[in-house]
Formats: sequence, structure tokens, C-alpha cells
Amino acid sequence: MSTIIEIESHIQALVESALENSHYRRLPPNPEWPAAIWNVASEPEPQWSVGGGYDQHDVDIFVLVRDPDDFAQIMQAIRTALESGEYYQFEESSGDSEYEDDPEVYVKYLIVRFRTPRY
Repeated sequence: MSTIIEIESHIQALVESALENSHYRRLPPNPEWPAAIWNVASEPEPQWSVGGGYDQHDVDIFVLVRDPDDFAQIMQAIRTALESGEYYQFEESSGDSEYEDDPEVYVKYLIVRFRTPRY
């Protein structure tokens, strides 16, 4: 896996396996709940190992629900799916977030790192 498009496709498949109603970067108009929004920030790591190059990918996922009791199952399913990914490294952080468009929607975030070889 050597391109940003490939890692985005990989992440999309992992997230959608845990929560089908998942969207890249933004929600559609009039979204259904629960939902997830995800994005990937990638940067090269040319000096990470001798003779090789890697790309680091930080994946941000926001899970939005109307019933906070839904978080436990959804967040665990997403973590399990991401951890099964071929280039998964570790979870950086997670916690509560906000969704200003609707005060009755609850949000949690999860940031994980993937690392892929460039060569």
C-alpha cells in the first residue's frame, strides 16, 4: 500500500464494517443516526528506517448518536475494526466532542495511527 488513496479506501472499508452509516469528512444533509465521520491526515516519514520510506496516517473518527447508551457498542466495534487493519499502529487519543448543529446529538472522537511502507 503506497498511496494516500489506497489508505483512504482501506480505512473506509474498516470503518464501514463497524458502522455502515460512515462518511468521509462530512455528514450528508439530514443525516441519520448513529453516524460516523472520518478523515485521514498523511505525511511522509522518509527517515523512519534506514533504506526505506514510510507514510504516517492519523485517522480521526467522530461517532455521532442520539442515545449516549449506543456509544459503548459502536466505539468498541470501530476500535476492533481499525485494530484489525493491516497497518494499524496504535490509538492516540479518544474522548468527548461536540456537534453544534444539534444539541441533542452526542459525539465521541477517536484518533488512531496507521503507518504504511512507501516502497
